[in-house]
Amino acid sequence: MSALPRNVCKPCCFLMLFLVSLVLVTLSPVTPLGAEPDRIVGYFVQWGIYARNYEPADIPAAKLTHINYAFVRIKKVKDQPPTGELESVDVHADFQSSFPAKNGLPALDWSENRSGNFGRLRQLKHKYHNLKVLVSVGGAKDSANFQNVAADPAKRETFAISCANWVKKGNQFGQGMDGIDVDWEFPESADDRSNYNLLLQAVRAKLDAQGRVDGKTYYLTVAAPAGEKAIGYFDIATVAGLVDWINIMTYDYHGPWDDPPNPIPPTGYNAPLSPNPNDPSTDKDKLNVNWTVTQYINAGAPTNKLVLGLGLYGRSWEKVPATNNGLFQTGIPGPNTGTNGNWENGVFDYWRIMQIYGDPKYTYFWDNYSKVPYLYGPNMTPRLSGGMFISYDDIRSVTEKVNYLKSKDLGGAMFWELSGDIHNADDTNSIVGYVSNNISHVSSKGFSAGPIINLLLND
Repeated sequence: MSALPRNVCKPCCFLMLFLVSLVLVTLSPVTPLGAEPDRIVGYFVQWGIYARNYEPADIPAAKLTHINYAFVRIKKVKDQPPTGELESVDVHADFQSSFPAKNGLPALDWSENRSGNFGRLRQLKHKYHNLKVLVSVGGAKDSANFQNVAADPAKRETFAISCANWVKKGNQFGQGMDGIDVDWEFPESADDRSNYNLLLQAVRAKLDAQGRVDGKTYYLTVAAPAGEKAIGYFDIATVAGLVDWINIMTYDYHGPWDDPPNPIPPTGYNAPLSPNPNDPSTDKDKLNVNWTVTQYINAGAPTNKLVLGLGLYGRSWEKVPATNNGLFQTGIPGPNTGTNGNWENGVFDYWRIMQIYGDPKYTYFWDNYSKVPYLYGPNMTPRLSGGMFISYDDIRSVTEKVNYLKSKDLGGAMFWELSGDIHNADDTNSIVGYVSNNISHVSSKGFSAGPIINLLLND
């Protein structure tokens, strides 16, 4: 270190350092002694850069602690069994797409394997230095190979090595990320249950070994089921001991899979906090957030390792009778317009639902049993009888869930998926913004004293 400038005395310098330290302490997020900051985890979907026009620069990173990048998958080779190695689902989106300057991030031009979504996420991590990004493996459409890989010790080892290679820096595949999120949907047998534990053990070992080499901590998390059948093949206590936390997918309790001949009527709530006693479903007591969370706690998972899932979308049905304002009635999944905000049949992004909410043709209802809202109004598909029923979460229901996760000392909240929220996290109706502002966490937008101290102490 060079000598102090001649016109700066040591007592003055130390006074200035003291004042800088005092300011930093004042500005830093404060967590009570003994408390662990909550995690605020958002899934970013790889395909968001296309029709959704939602790229990593649009992520409200200052409101999050972790981003899960969805997805990479176990490599598929036609007519051959998987080896366990991971691969990109979309090479262009992951590594080659370019982006203009946006929201404080510089332009990112094409560069082989160093641009794309991963390059953009590295820019985001540079801007928000407390932000962590995990690579999510699998998902609903790419979980078929997990069973084969998890059952074979050699393939488990290959899978674990590949996971470590994807997150570390400095090789052909390494993207300089912060961990792995395993999203196997879902183990289906007692053998799967045991093999899943072995797979996670292998990944944990490789990530820890890579962390010792790189001098950093690599996280391991899982996306976990909410339903009774899938929970039965998920060894909660063992998994909780292997991972840093569990993202519980506490949504999709009702949907088009509820069609007859099942006794559950088609219309129902996507994510009810508690059961409605008037629900005619035979298993209504198990189709709610509280039941799911209770199973995890009773099975031995530490509450601070449980992260509550929140859906930034709603499910809808058309041709629904007006009886009971459409609740617990027959219907068909819909609409399927293929327009912005209605990408799948019977699914609306939350931001699009808020536009529908503002249409006077639709009526808002609140269920004080289940602590969730719903809308009922005209069908969007022409020439159908009845009306459209939409189940979703809004700020009112999310407030109930935030209070619930606090009461249970849960470890934070997770969002599926970020493009579904209102695209301004400072908007009063933004779910991500509301949750971030109302649970304790360390902001991703940290503050470094380094440049100031260097300026004071160096010529």
